[in-house]
Amino acid sequence: MLDLNKVQVIDQIMGSGKTEGIINEMGRNRETKYLYVGPLLTEVERVLDAVVDMSEPDLQHKPEGEDTASKLSNIKDLLRKEKRICTTHALFQRFDNETVELLEGYTLILDETMECIRIERHLTDLDYQLFIDSGICSVDAETQRVHWKSEHSASGLIKQKELRELKNQCDMGSLYYKGYSDFSLEDSPEIDYQESNKKHWLWVYPPQVFKAFDVVKILTYNFENTPMHSYFQIHGMEVDIEKKDDTEEKIKIRDRIFLVDDPRYNSIGEYRLSWSGYRAMQKDKQNGVLQAESIGNALEGVFRTYGNGSKQYNMWTCYKDQMNYICKDGKKLKYRLFDNVDHSKVYKSGSNEGKCSGTFIYHSAKAVNQYGHKKIVAYPIDKHINNNLNNILKWWGHPVDVKKYALNEMTQWIWRSAIRNKDKIILFIPKPRMRDMFVEWLGKCEIITRENVTKFWSY
Repeated sequence: MLDLNKVQVIDQIMGSGKTEGIINEMGRNRETKYLYVGPLLTEVERVLDAVVDMSEPDLQHKPEGEDTASKLSNIKDLLRKEKRICTTHALFQRFDNETVELLEGYTLILDETMECIRIERHLTDLDYQLFIDSGICSVDAETQRVHWKSEHSASGLIKQKELRELKNQCDMGSLYYKGYSDFSLEDSPEIDYQESNKKHWLWVYPPQVFKAFDVVKILTYNFENTPMHSYFQIHGMEVDIEKKDDTEEKIKIRDRIFLVDDPRYNSIGEYRLSWSGYRAMQKDKQNGVLQAESIGNALEGVFRTYGNGSKQYNMWTCYKDQMNYICKDGKKLKYRLFDNVDHSKVYKSGSNEGKCSGTFIYHSAKAVNQYGHKKIVAYPIDKHINNNLNNILKWWGHPVDVKKYALNEMTQWIWRSAIRNKDKIILFIPKPRMRDMFVEWLGKCEIITRENVTKFWSY
């Protein structure tokens, strides 16, 4: 195990062929033990199809000596056999100490950044009292790290699956119960301590996993403006960013993106389109309903005015908890040109086989390609990093630039569309903050109007 990793970051604009390049590398270097980790199963399947001798963990396989079948137990079996492996971010985040011991000699390929620090929203102050008072866990007074004590005290209190997850997080040293007062004011002079008594359950990905690999490579864009970059800085891990200048690529893109600049539809940008804004909208029985209807009508209007009459080319997003609130009237869908069918639904046959059949695409989608036929792209979101999370990063001395974070998240999502295939798209960004950031980043955009929309679809 290395005492200190140098993490290699391949930092190039979306659609520039990062994954294709690493597929070629893995194909050439047949003797290298690779662990490829992608954001979704679709990307894992892409690598499995392209690279020989790659294995995927099997949910049904029960390795020798194991009592239960699971992908985690199967990946351990594959590691023991020194197989070249493909898996997802979700499984990679569940690695335990036994898995770490099997990673020596492996090269990690992490396709896109992953969540390394998060606020555990499903855990509450009542959970804290339950865990502590029952003797399941204890919290170190100095570090605020949660330590495992005994599962016998949990009988009947917590489901076995949740108990195993809690034990693994404690064993990996990745669970904290931190509050504002747990940080030194001298180390954090910029922090506002108005909520000094508030506590958060905090999950931190165990750095010993990364340090167990011989080589770590991350494929992404604008890595320096991500919470994952802050995570590596916090843990003192050296990062070597191989950044390719994107100026020429953005110049080529400018005449392929047609921006909707229509006051009738952009007017919904006056609403709060952040996560908290959508949530408040859903709770407001009077004004919230009117705002949701306005957003839905604007999306339908954009798709109708600038589309070609078929919803298969349309894509939109909002926060998933509010997706049905925008789309549905009771149990029925309100609109003809967009729906709540997400990225997991794909065409089974025909010219669009394997592509997304719905119009809703989760706002954090990255490194996936089945939306490459989508040509009308609606992003009615005002993106912000979780304020509590960024305060924690600030306490540790490595906050994220909130503007650049928002731009990164938005551009990653937009590049799931036909623009990644060098095709033209129509782009609707109603929030002025987000629209101005995008235009500033790209340099300029073409404007789509009723007069030139027919010409757009004639190509």
